[in-house]
Amino acid sequence: MIAALTRAIDRYTRAHANADGIARTRIPGVTLLRASGTRDVKYAIERPLICLVTQGAKHVTMGGTSFTVSAGDSMIVSSNVPTLTRIVAADRRAPYLSFSLRLDPQVIADCLAEMNTSPGSKYPSTYACTDNEVRDVALRMIRLHDRPASLAVLQAALVREMHHWLLAGRHGEAIAHLGFPDSHTIRISRAIEVIRAEFDTAIPVER
Repeated sequence: MIAALTRAIDRYTRAHANADGIARTRIPGVTLLRASGTRDVKYAIERPLICLVTQGAKHVTMGGTSFTVSAGDSMIVSSNVPTLTRIVAADRRAPYLSFSLRLDPQVIADCLAEMNTSPGSKYPSTYACTDNEVRDVALRMIRLHDRPASLAVLQAALVREMHHWLLAGRHGEAIAHLGFPDSHTIRISRAIEVIRAEFDTAIPVER
């Protein structure tokens, strides 16, 4: 499965990646990345997302935690957190390739309601070996771009399916909190969104 997904990302990014190696897709929130060499450290405040690495590796620091995400692994960012990343394994013959999907709290909430699931005790960002079901949905998302008429009809269902398998798999407890509006993770995310939008104004602590 990982080989097929790697080939699909490789083919799509060869055709659609910009000068920075970023390839947008027609599915909102889905982005593919290609890098033909190691890169300097990149700083960002990431919104909740999942990143599947299929080739190469990148080193990640979130807060006081550092780890390396290698081919076959996936990383969950479960809240708006400052993140330092650096691609550490990539060259022209074997470029770094990854798939990312922006997580949707409303879709998570809907899935949790139907799965009759409540949040567990774990909600930090995490990484693990990617579940096969998640790889399968990512592959079908990319392949569906060859059939635009079908993509328009099926993309929402695929996004929902991806969220379902994430909740049912290794990353479930890490993202379940995104589906509960009063969870610690969501409260922090809302505060950070206010700061993002109004960074150039004074914001009272009480607000």
